[in-house]
Amino acid sequence: TDRDRKEALASAAQVSKLLERGLNAGVQEVFANEKRIESETRAVAMTVQRAVKQSNQWMSLFHSFDTALKASSLLEIGDFENWIKIMERDCEEIQSALERVKR
Repeated sequence: TDRDRKEALASAAQVSKLLERGLNAGVQEVFANEKRIESETRAVAMTVQRAVKQSNQWMSLFHSFDTALKASSLLEIGDFENWIKIMERDCEEIQSALERVKR
């Protein structure tokens, strides 16, 4: 019985070592995955940060362009209205000159 007990203890120790190796391998894999996930999370965060910065720059540029376009359009509309008034006045002067010549 003493020999059986020693064999049982040796077998139990061997099973314990095998279980420990299996668990340690799983734990190491979990830690490796955790490090990989943290690294990828940092990379994604930096990419998002760059995208937000680029988006803000585009929005600022678009706003500047929109403001300049509105100001330019208002000036052009004002210039066009002024040109039309001048043309109307010139046409009226030509018409009255033609009527005078006709008489």
